Amino acid sequence: MRKQKERRLILIQVLVVLALAVIIARLHTVMISQGDYYRDLSDNRKVKEVDEIASRGNIYDRNGKILATSIPAFAVQIYKDQLQELEEEDRIESISKLVDILEEDGVNYSDDFTIKLNSFAYNREEDYFILGQMPNELVVSTIIDNDLVYEFLTSTLKDENIEYETIKTALLALKKRGIDIPSHVSQADGKLKISFKENSEEKLKSSGFNINENPIDVVVRAVGNDKSVLLSILENSNARKLAYNILKDKGLLGSLNLKPYVIKADEDLIEKKAKLSKAYPNINLESSPADDFYEIVKSSTIKDVLTQASVKDDGAYVIPADILIQELENEGVYANFDTEVITETEDDRNLYKVNIKFRNAQAGSPVDELARLADEHGLLKPLILSEDIKYMAQNANTKNNIYPNIDVTEEDPEDWDYTFNIEKENFYSYYAGKDKINPKKKVVEILNKEKDPKEVLNYLKKINNIEDCTDLEAVGILTIDNKVNRQGNFGYRPISLVYNIEESTVLKIEENIKTTSGIVVNTIPIRSYPNRYLASHILGYMGPIATEEEVDKYVKKRDYLRDEIIGKTGIEESYQDNLKGKNGKSLVTVDSAGNRKQTISQTPSEPGDDLYLSIDADLQEMAEKSLAGVLKAIREGTDYKSEYGVYRPLRQAAYAQSGAVVVSDVKTGQVLAMASVPDYDPNLFSTGISQSDWESLQVPEDSGPLVPRPMLNIASQTAVVPGSTFKLITALAALENGLDPQAVITDYGYIEIGNRRFNNLAWTEYGITQGEENLYDAIRDSNNFYFYVLALGENPRDGKSIGTKLELNDIRIAAEKLGLDQVTGIEINIPKESSGNIPSINKKIQITKTMLKTYLEENLPLHLKDEVKKSRSEFENDVLDIVNFADNPKEWNRNKIIEFLDERGYDPEIILEGDRAGLADTIKYTYLNQAEWDITDMLNIVIGQGQNAYTPLQMNRAIATLTNGGYLNKFTLVDKVTNHESGEVLFNNVTEGKRIDLKDRKYLEDIKYGALLVAQNNKILSELPVEIGIKTGTAEVEGKNADGVGYDSYAWMVGFAPYDDPEIAISVILTQGDTSYNVSPIMRDIVAKYFDLNVYSSNENDSPSDIDTAQFGDTVPDQDGDIVENLDNNITDITNEINGNNENIENNDDNQGGIWKHTL
Repeated sequence: MRKQKERRLILIQVLVVLALAVIIARLHTVMISQGDYYRDLSDNRKVKEVDEIASRGNIYDRNGKILATSIPAFAVQIYKDQLQELEEEDRIESISKLVDILEEDGVNYSDDFTIKLNSFAYNREEDYFILGQMPNELVVSTIIDNDLVYEFLTSTLKDENIEYETIKTALLALKKRGIDIPSHVSQADGKLKISFKENSEEKLKSSGFNINENPIDVVVRAVGNDKSVLLSILENSNARKLAYNILKDKGLLGSLNLKPYVIKADEDLIEKKAKLSKAYPNINLESSPADDFYEIVKSSTIKDVLTQASVKDDGAYVIPADILIQELENEGVYANFDTEVITETEDDRNLYKVNIKFRNAQAGSPVDELARLADEHGLLKPLILSEDIKYMAQNANTKNNIYPNIDVTEEDPEDWDYTFNIEKENFYSYYAGKDKINPKKKVVEILNKEKDPKEVLNYLKKINNIEDCTDLEAVGILTIDNKVNRQGNFGYRPISLVYNIEESTVLKIEENIKTTSGIVVNTIPIRSYPNRYLASHILGYMGPIATEEEVDKYVKKRDYLRDEIIGKTGIEESYQDNLKGKNGKSLVTVDSAGNRKQTISQTPSEPGDDLYLSIDADLQEMAEKSLAGVLKAIREGTDYKSEYGVYRPLRQAAYAQSGAVVVSDVKTGQVLAMASVPDYDPNLFSTGISQSDWESLQVPEDSGPLVPRPMLNIASQTAVVPGSTFKLITALAALENGLDPQAVITDYGYIEIGNRRFNNLAWTEYGITQGEENLYDAIRDSNNFYFYVLALGENPRDGKSIGTKLELNDIRIAAEKLGLDQVTGIEINIPKESSGNIPSINKKIQITKTMLKTYLEENLPLHLKDEVKKSRSEFENDVLDIVNFADNPKEWNRNKIIEFLDERGYDPEIILEGDRAGLADTIKYTYLNQAEWDITDMLNIVIGQGQNAYTPLQMNRAIATLTNGGYLNKFTLVDKVTNHESGEVLFNNVTEGKRIDLKDRKYLEDIKYGALLVAQNNKILSELPVEIGIKTGTAEVEGKNADGVGYDSYAWMVGFAPYDDPEIAISVILTQGDTSYNVSPIMRDIVAKYFDLNVYSSNENDSPSDIDTAQFGDTVPDQDGDIVENLDNNITDITNEINGNNENIENNDDNQGGIWKHTL
C-alpha cells in the first residue's frame, strides 16, 4: 500500500514537472520567439467596428407604386490598408491600370482634383465679370444654340494612349439621372459604334425608348438640350477637348479658349468672385476675403446678425447690437436704442432672438438705423469681423443660402482666405512633405508662386515617381492618392471612388487588377428615384452629413457614421430615422495606422422601414405634366394637348415659367398631389451631387423674386396675394355678420373715395356695369363693386344699405377659422412651410417699406443728376432715409419729396422710358399713400389684394374646409409606416381635424353655389360630365423681369369636385400666368384624372369673349366689340386712366397705382 502511494506521488510530481515545462515553453514562445508580434498586438492593435450600410427603406404612393427605393450598384472602392501594403511599383501599376480603365470608359472621377486638364477659360479675366455665364456654361449654350449636340455626343478621341467616346460619359450621366440605356460602345477607324445590349428591351421601355430605334438617336434624344447633362459630360477632360475642337472648327470660340493645364483653386476663385460681384459690386479680384465677407453681411444679413445673441461657454451673452450701442456712445454719438433678449427662442446653434427698439420715438427701423449709424462711424465692419461676431455672421449667411466660401477661422481678418486657396495650400503641403530633399516650407512657397500649372504637375510626377506616366494618367493617379490621404487613420473603411459604373467596366477591373491590391468593385445600395422628377419636392433629396447641425444631430446624438448619406430635405429628411435601417457591423482588429489585420465577427445589416405616402402617383404625374405643359403653352403661344383635350392660349404669357398645384382629400386632409414647377431630379444627389449639377439648380445671386427656382417648393413656401379667390373668405365673413345672400346691390362700375377711384374690372376693361348683383352673382362675376360695398356698408352711388359692414377684424376671424394664419401641417421640416399673412394695420407699414426699399435699390441710381457722383454707401443712406418716410407718410407731401430728392442730387420729376411716373410721384402715390391704414385698405383686402398672402397649400385647405361641411383638417402626406421584410404596419396615420364654429352651416352652401356658377361660366370646365365649383383670381404685382419688361399677373384658381358631395379640393397658381382662364385646362385634367372621366374638350374656336364670360359673367362685349350695356358719362376720365395719363396723377390716384393691382 505504501509503495503504491509513493508511485502515485512520483506520477503527480512528473505531471507537475511536465506541466511546468509546457508553461515555460509557451512563455518562451510568447515572450521571446513571438515577443515582437504580441507586443505589437498589445501596443498597437485595437478592435474597431466597420459598418455595412443598410439598405434604405422604400417610399410608396398610397396605392403601393414605388417612388423611392434602394438599388444595388457597382462602386469602385479602395482599401487604404491593402493598397499601402503593396510595394510602390506595384501600387502605382495597380492605380495606373484603374485610371486607364476609367478614362477609356468615360468615368468622371478627377474633376475635383487640384490640377485640371483641358479646362475652358475666358481670354480676359474681366470677361468672367462682364459676361453672364461661366466658360463651361457658355460652351453648353453654344453647343445647344448651334444644334451641335449630336456632333458633340458622337465625337471620339484616339491616340497612342487612349480611346475615348463622349457618348460613354453621356450614358453614365443619364444613368445617374435614372435613365439607363444598356449599350455597347466602341470605335473603329475613328467612327463611333454603338449597339443595345441583349435583353435590354424592358429597361429601354421604362425610359420611353424602343429596342428597334437607332441607339445613337436614343442617347441624343435622352440628352436633348438638358444643360445639366451636358455640363456633367464636360466634367470629363477628354470631353472638354473634343468640345473645344468642334467649336474651333465651327469658328464659335469667341472669347473662349482651352487651357491644357489649370490650378482648379485659381479657376474656382475667379468664378466665385465673378458670381458674387453680380450681387455685391464692391467684390472684385483685388478685394480681400475679409472685405468681401463684410460686404456680403452688410448688404444681405446684417439684420439677422443684429437681432440675435449667443452665449459663451462662461454663460455670458454676446449681443452684437449692444456692442455697437456701447461703441457709439464711446464715440460720443447718442445711441437711441434699447435691446431685449428673448430667451425662450433659443435655436439649434444656441442663438437667441434680440428685439431692438428706439428709446425715444424716432422714424424708421431701429435695426436699419443702428446699422447705418454704426457704419457711418466706421464701427460696423470691425464688429462683423470680430472674433465673437464673425461666426454669427457666417451662420446668418448660411441661413440665407449665401455661401461665399470664405474661411474665417483665423483670429486676424487679414489672414482670412477663400477655402479654395486653403485647400490648395493643404494640397501643396501634403506633397511637399513627400519631398526628401527640399524643405517643405520652401517647396510650398515655390509652388504657390509658380504660374505654370504644367510645372506644378511635373514636380508632383517627380516626387511620386510617376514621371513615365502620361499627364492624364498622372492626374488620375494623384487624384486617387489624394483621396486615400484624406482617409486618415481609417484604412479599414472603404473609400468609394465612383458609383454606378457599367458592368463592362467591372469586368475590366476584375480582369486586370488583383483584388489583393485594395482596389475592388463592390455592390452597394444607392438611393434611386425611378420616376425621376416625380414628386421631387415632396420626397426631397439625399446628401452627406455636412453642416454642424447635422454632425451634432446625427453623429454625436444618434451614432451615425460621419460619411453617411442622409435625407436632407422633404420626406427623406422628416422620416430619416425610419428609412435608414440598421447598419451591419464587422469587428476587426487594426494596427496603429488603422489598417485591418483580422476580422473577428460580422452582423448583417437590416433594411429600413417602408413608408407609404398619401400621394396618388398617377394623379401627381398628371398634375406635374399638366402644370408644366400649360406653362410651356402659354409661354410659347402654342397648343397644350393632354389626354383630356386641347387648350389654345388666346394670348402669350412669355414669362410663365413656374407654378404649383395642390390636390387634397376634403374629408381627411390627405394630400393627393403637390406639384411645383420647375422641379429637380433627386437622383443627382443620391451619391453626392457634382458641382456642375448643383450649380445648374441654382440661380444667380442678383436674380429677381419671380425667377424660377428648381429647389423652391412653390406649393408650400411661396405665399402670394390670392386675388379674387379670397372673395370666398370675404363672403364667409359677410354671411357670419348677417349678410342676406339674396340681397342685391346695383353695380355702377366704380367707387370714389376722396380723390381715389376703385373700379370693377369689367368697368376698367370695357366700361360696362353688371347691373344688380347678389352674393351668388358677385362670386360668379367676380364683381369687385359688390365686395367694395360690403366693406363700406352701403352703396355710395345710391346710398342703399346692404345690411352689413365688414371690418378688418371680421376678415381676420374668417381667415383664421379657415387656417390661413397657420401652416397646414404637412410632414416636411426642410424646407419650412410658410404660414402666409393675414392683414393687420401694423404689418402694412413694414410691407410698404420693404417694397419701397426694393424699388429704390433698383431705380434710385437711374435718377441721379448727371453732374452728381455718389458712393455705394451714400446710395444706401439715401434709400434708408426715403424708406423712413413711410413711418409718417402724411408729413411727406409731393412738394416736400421733390425738394428732398433735389437736395440729395436726384431728378425728382423726369419720367424714364417704361415708367408711368417720375421718382417723386412714384414714391408718393405708389408707396407712401399705401402706408397709412384707411377704408381704401379694406377695399383692397375684401377683394384679395393688399396684405393678403397665402400659399397654394393654405388656399387648398381653406377651400376644402368651405366645402366639406366646415372641418379644418391637418394636412398630411403620410399614410403608414411598415416593416420592410414582414410588411407589418408599424404606424398608421390617423388624420386630425376639427369643425369650425359657424352661426349657420347654410353659409357654406351659399359659397359653394356661387363657386358652381363660376364653373358653369367657364367653357372648358362646364363641359365636364360632373359638376364642380371654382373661384378664379388674378393679381398684378409691381416689378420687372430681367429684360426690363414689367411682371405679368399671377393666375389663381381654387376648386372642388364633385359639387354635390365634394371629394377633392384643388388649388393652382401660375406665376406670371396672365389670366386665370389659363388655369382651366389644369383644373380639367385633375378632375378628369381623379374621377377617370371620358372627356375630351377643345377651345380651338374660343374667342376673347369666352374668357370674358369666364371672368365677368354674361355682361361682356359681343364678338364685334359692342358694349351690351350703357356706359357711364365719365368714360373719358376712365379712358385717360387706362391709357396711363400722368398729368393729374395726384388727383387720379386709384387702387391701380398701388403695389398690388386689380383682381379677377
